[in-house]
Amino acid sequence: MDTGLLEKFKRKVEMESTYNKLLSRKAINTLINYFDVDIEEITYSNTISNPKELALSYYQEYFPEYYKIILDGIKTGKIKIGSDIEKSEVLEDGKCFIKLNNDDFDLIVIVHELGHYINNNITSKFVQKHRIFGEVVSFYFEKDFEEKNIGKYGNLFSARRSHRILSERKMIHAIKYMLEYEDYYLEHGNIDAIIDEKKIKLILKLSSYHCIGYGEYDTVNTLLKYPLANLISSYMIINDLEMKQNIDEYIIYNIDLFELMEDERIRKSILIDENLQKLA
Repeated sequence: MDTGLLEKFKRKVEMESTYNKLLSRKAINTLINYFDVDIEEITYSNTISNPKELALSYYQEYFPEYYKIILDGIKTGKIKIGSDIEKSEVLEDGKCFIKLNNDDFDLIVIVHELGHYINNNITSKFVQKHRIFGEVVSFYFEKDFEEKNIGKYGNLFSARRSHRILSERKMIHAIKYMLEYEDYYLEHGNIDAIIDEKKIKLILKLSSYHCIGYGEYDTVNTLLKYPLANLISSYMIINDLEMKQNIDEYIIYNIDLFELMEDERIRKSILIDENLQKLA
């Protein structure tokens, strides 16, 4: 393994081992087991010719106040959508870049990223103090869009669920590996005896991609935000909870993560649903 890369990882483990984790170790291990499922990837079709128009129509019909914010962002150039964009992201200054892949997933990614844009550009933000819950907002709009359009758009929603789970499975593996390295370091003062190039490369790959804006050395907490958002957004949709100001505070004081993971309705909404596939 490249010596420079390995030394970078050792410094990362040393620093991260001192960080408080968002969840208890019991909760993290339960989450790891919950999302460590082996499913088949469903390929996105290429049948939707107007994803931008469909996404905007969704916000216009169901969230007209946010639609106005989105339109203003498009007119002023704060929102840019196209296949030539390097990466989908919403920056600290509120600008939004949405990369199109030229398949049906474009519809979902537009709905998703516009959710981030809305949160960053409204006065009373949905997520204000606890940025780790930022993905809850976009997952919520994704799943609300799905609920309102079941039976439409071919296999889009089944494909999205499969890709979401497979992505989060990689994340929980990276979380598991990182915690193993942290625990070993805290006990032995080094990680020399347990070096595994494959595990280290996965951790570094995911942390370098997802941890921007959350702190270079906050791998575990940052990767936790995706499976957490998947769970919490499904809970909100199933229980008809609206996206509202300071939803992060509501989550902290009102949601029991263990109860969510025991709810079969939530599990069904997260995993591939036979009924959903039949509709597709």
